[in-house]
Amino acid sequence: MRLSVLAVAAAVALLVGPSAALRAGAAKLDSQVPVGVPLAGYNYAPRSVKGWPVPRFTKYTTFMTPSEGIMSPIYVKALALEADNGTPFVFVTLDVIGTDGEVADMAYDYAVEKYNVTNLPRENIIFSSAHTHSGPGAMSHDLLWALAPATDLCKSEVQQNFANRIAQVIAEAMSNMQPAELDIGLGNLAGVTHNRRSDEKYSHVDTTLGVVRVQDQKTMRPVGVVWNFAIHGICYDSPNLLLSSEIMGAASDVIEEELGGGVALFINGDAGDVNPIFSAVCGDCKHPKKCVKRDFPGAAKFADAVKQVYDSLSPRADVSIDVASEVVPFGETNLNLTLARAAGCKKGGPLDVCSLCEVLHCDANVHLSSHWIENMPRFTAASFTIGGKKTGLVTVPGEALTDLGLAIRSDMAALGFEQTILAGYTNNHLGYFAPEKEYDDGDYESLLTFWGVRTADRVRSSCRAVAARLP
Repeated sequence: MRLSVLAVAAAVALLVGPSAALRAGAAKLDSQVPVGVPLAGYNYAPRSVKGWPVPRFTKYTTFMTPSEGIMSPIYVKALALEADNGTPFVFVTLDVIGTDGEVADMAYDYAVEKYNVTNLPRENIIFSSAHTHSGPGAMSHDLLWALAPATDLCKSEVQQNFANRIAQVIAEAMSNMQPAELDIGLGNLAGVTHNRRSDEKYSHVDTTLGVVRVQDQKTMRPVGVVWNFAIHGICYDSPNLLLSSEIMGAASDVIEEELGGGVALFINGDAGDVNPIFSAVCGDCKHPKKCVKRDFPGAAKFADAVKQVYDSLSPRADVSIDVASEVVPFGETNLNLTLARAAGCKKGGPLDVCSLCEVLHCDANVHLSSHWIENMPRFTAASFTIGGKKTGLVTVPGEALTDLGLAIRSDMAALGFEQTILAGYTNNHLGYFAPEKEYDDGDYESLLTFWGVRTADRVRSSCRAVAARLP
């Protein structure tokens, strides 16, 4: 009997099934941080203890008030990918104020040593924090944040247990990997944020909404969705003493409900000067009201916008991933404090001191070592090529203001990337990154730009350099 070559090929294809070039797995775990840890983000009462800087010692706190309960779980989540070129890549997201580099390295070491994750290079994993201001503190040894007090002194038990949960979720996501399909797209989410520093408050924000869609190749059911958007998690102010993943966690919960499965991972963007429009996003969700999921009016808005982009995508298995990563030494801080920057005082003042300092350029340079704030940030870039479409991802180790974020996006486009996922608050937290033109404007965003007037330029050039190493 004679069979045509095409008939044989078709029969083999039916037996073998679809291509399994890409594999993916996701997982999420409750971080199990204990009630009583401080809530990181605000350094004023009632979060700070009465009589600060006099300490009031409890099991988990020193200069801050202990948390009193749990409003919503503090999750650690992971989405693991392995592309057809053999490159693994893992997104890790954390419901905390910022990523501490020591915790990230500890989590990776635990994953390797305790959970046998041996096929994942350190540079192929990113740790992104949601920037909720009602998440756990006491997990960083950086004295600057601890004594402010914005995070409180590190408690090894809390830090190590949190790192262990991250390691567990990485291992679980890796073990869950199955043949999958992926696509990435961008949308626009306007009318929910404003720029707290700009005269163009309702327009000068980055409204880019990035969405990574990953689905099971056989069932086409969701495995995971990464959504990337710039917003501060500050619906709740200092009076709230309940652990909460805030509006970003609530929106992720709604996204998972609307998609009917999978894990929704939030990655913040260039949100250093971006607040929610409280009426549209937070509504009545503020102390003492307890809110989860759709209680936040913004949660459904965010979920609908994510789903609109998600539904427009066409996932496929022929995906290649390339990764570049580099630790860049920033050295000691160059925190040049002036009256103009610290108090907005350029003329007058007692004995006309502000006018004199404006002429004499009074400047108190403060050089802080890594004991005070980490200064070895890891910059990671990844290229996702999906059916010829090239998407770039680049990490920022702290709080980029809008203009810096837009400049980084422009640089990525110049390098040939058709679209960019800008992963802020990722791998480390080195404070704010105010561009040069905003550096002397005052307010805490510029005061907490720790490496001087060129800080944003250093961050931008580091992002560009690591992305330029990608094929």
